[in-house]
Amino acid sequence: MEARHNIAFDTYELGKLMLEEYLNITVFYEPRSFTKEEFRQFMFSQSQPYPRMIELVKNLKKRYALRIVAVSNEARELNTYRIQEYKLAGFIDFFISSTLFTYVSLTLISINWQLIWRRLNLTKSSIWKMRPCL
Repeated sequence: MEARHNIAFDTYELGKLMLEEYLNITVFYEPRSFTKEEFRQFMFSQSQPYPRMIELVKNLKKRYALRIVAVSNEARELNTYRIQEYKLAGFIDFFISSTLFTYVSLTLISINWQLIWRRLNLTKSSIWKMRPCL
């Protein structure tokens, strides 16, 4: 199973495989005593909030009228689960998931800004302007 994970994980994390496909390759390539849904729930249950950090970010946002952007290196489904489960959209204005990044090396991340704008259907406005700054 570990070898299958090593082969498929980067493809999954970059958004080229959905969780269902990833699980078929890495876990459910042979019969199991548990279902995919049970495994998904177990996997998601391993994610735990960090309440002190959540409170810190909420307080900083309120105190300084900040816009908060969260960048996650998790794949889409786990990121979506966390956003919903921990009600992160209540205080985070914008989410960027690893499927929007191209990893150039271990120390340099190149952001594909056109892809971000296209996927999120963002337009420039006087209220919210994001410009790449690398």
